Amino acid sequence: MDFFTYGSELKAPLLMLHASVLIILHFVYMSMYEILMNHYEYVPVEFFLEVVKSNFLGSSLSRELSIPFDTCHNHPAAISTHTYGIERMKLLKISFKWQMLLLKRESLVYIFKYFQRHAMAESTLEATLQYQSSQHKAPLSPRYFRL
Repeated sequence: MDFFTYGSELKAPLLMLHASVLIILHFVYMSMYEILMNHYEYVPVEFFLEVVKSNFLGSSLSRELSIPFDTCHNHPAAISTHTYGIERMKLLKISFKWQMLLLKRESLVYIFKYFQRHAMAESTLEATLQYQSSQHKAPLSPRYFRL
């Protein structure tokens, strides 16, 4: 609670309440004060870092974060051992089943899109072959493309 009031000019009235309620009340009180006074100013990063480092919460946080994370004490079922806590093959199977479920649900759209792309591919192939055959002055199109 001291960290939130450390850099501010206005001190919120503290009641004998739970710590989370006090923090919420402080934020509400400070936001109402800011709205009423219409007072916003830029806080430089250097000033914010000085305030955080000079506060006991900031210094304890920097001490905790300076220690590298040790993975040897992890539980075998921890998230960091596998991707999302399960093997990659099982995750691939689940993803494939999910895609098949979506395919079944939207099958009409997929079928329509398949035939639309097939028609576009046929027309592109025909146009390409006609262009190439007109360049070489030889009728190659019927030989390569028949309906």
